[in-house]
Amino acid sequence: MVWIEEIRLRTTVNREREAFDYLLGLTTKIEENCGMISANVYSHVLLFNDFSFRMIWDTEHPEGNGSDAGNKLKEKLKRFGLVDHSTWTIRK
Repeated sequence: MVWIEEIRLRTTVNREREAFDYLLGLTTKIEENCGMISANVYSHVLLFNDFSFRMIWDTEHPEGNGSDAGNKLKEKLKRFGLVDHSTWTIRK
């Protein structure tokens, strides 16, 4: 089943570049996880210190509380600012 894990980050104004570089560096490293299809960083159109890190997974069952990789990342990102972590599936 394909599902999406999203970690949103709102940094303090003086740490946005550092946070973005950190997230961008993760996109190639984190894709090595079993079952992950892709990982991407998105920047808010108007708020330069708002980011969304989205991982797309294809596993037997979605992880309701997020993947191990996602939960570890969530904890690491707290040093940059406010973090929100959620998982999504297609509802038919």
